[in-house]
Amino acid sequence: LTTDKKNITKDDLINILFKQNKFSCFDLLDPLVQGNTDKLLEIIKVLQTDPQQINIITYIILQEIEEAIANDFQKKSYLGRSKINRLETLKKKYTQQTLATIVYKIRDIEKTIKGAKSGDPWQLLTTLCINMATQNKDLLN
Repeated sequence: LTTDKKNITKDDLINILFKQNKFSCFDLLDPLVQGNTDKLLEIIKVLQTDPQQINIITYIILQEIEEAIANDFQKKSYLGRSKINRLETLKKKYTQQTLATIVYKIRDIEKTIKGAKSGDPWQLLTTLCINMATQNKDLLN
């Protein structure tokens, strides 16, 4: 917790805790697939307050992309209509090659998180998410 204030008030704490609970990492998937960049950036900004969230986010996006690549999600009735729709949208928006490239980029972000590669993992994740949401295929290759 960092602040410019010398003393943190009860209202400051309530505001911080409310913002952290406003979104979960699972809230990222729909705006990511639907292309809602404003909501996407708002969620990422809130989730950045917890450094551990990036590990969960990369895992969730990776699982989603790998399920879309596997192409057997329609047979899994336990997934729920919302998730199946999201996976179908991913399949329509991106080629198999682009989905594989996204997986590769997520693996690079994971290497950055672990310190095996240099860079700011949150910046890399934000850029990838924006490129996915806007279908910027040039930057995804």
